[in-house]
Amino acid sequence: MVPSFHLTSRAQAGLIWLAMLPVAFAQAQPGVQVPVAEVRGQAVSAGFEMDGVIQPVRQSTVAAQASGRVLNLAVKVGDRVRSGQLLLTIDDRELVASVQRSRAQVSQSEAELRNAQQHLERTRELQAQGFVSKAALDTAQNQFNGAQAGKEQASAGARQAAMAQGHTRVV
Repeated sequence: MVPSFHLTSRAQAGLIWLAMLPVAFAQAQPGVQVPVAEVRGQAVSAGFEMDGVIQPVRQSTVAAQASGRVLNLAVKVGDRVRSGQLLLTIDDRELVASVQRSRAQVSQSEAELRNAQQHLERTRELQAQGFVSKAALDTAQNQFNGAQAGKEQASAGARQAAMAQGHTRVV
């Protein structure tokens, strides 16, 4: 079955002209054989098929530094992403509590440091007046140094907890 086409008058005129061209050419030069082909509409393929494998030019493996339940998955496999784009969010409720706990420890260690500093100053004054021994002053100094180290340790723990909380947003 040959498909039918609706042609405009301009297209029809063009086809008639093409069909008559060999006749006109043959009349102009006698004795020349011109091949003639019938013009008709038919379905043709628009392309071709090839087997192959498509591989990405750039590919990345993504891993989170924080573990937990994924709250939001912003992209899916195969999506095109930009550098810095949010890919997923991990539940950070435990880490928020850890940050708050660390901040409380920093506050406590700062209070202990203030107390140790005041105790050291009082002990220095009393030692200068001869009311306490050099050993008591050394003990107060050691307590102050320990409180100072405790504050630094608590501050480092708070920074680490805040950093861990930042790892719940995978970009």
